[in-house]
Amino acid sequence: MKAPTIDQYIERTARKLGPKGWSELHPRASRLLERAAQADLVRHPRLSTQASVLQLLLSSPARKEIPPELASELAVAASYLLKGFDIIPDGVKEIGFDDDAVLLDRVFARNRDRLEEFLGDVLSPDQIVLLFP
Repeated sequence: MKAPTIDQYIERTARKLGPKGWSELHPRASRLLERAAQADLVRHPRLSTQASVLQLLLSSPARKEIPPELASELAVAASYLLKGFDIIPDGVKEIGFDDDAVLLDRVFARNRDRLEEFLGDVLSPDQIVLLFP
């Protein structure tokens, strides 16, 4: 059996979580920055900013206004970052957050237009640019 591509993983997990998965992450939003702070920010320069945006969106009442397809994919990114034991367990020195960073980069890249539109009133263009690979 062939391993799924990252896009297949995101799509399959997004269908499983759905927009409801996004709403259910709300109580855990504050942990996203804690998780990102454990990563090497030189190795993963966007991870902290992406985690901040996920936390901001999850903590805001506007989280309910996020389009369902976007909410489902953001749920994949947030839930993956919150997992400690994933493809590469986060405790593995130096590379533990590599898979998290790749997954978040891909989710943000896949949804760039929708995120730019949704975040345009909240973040400056300079801040928005920092989110994407």
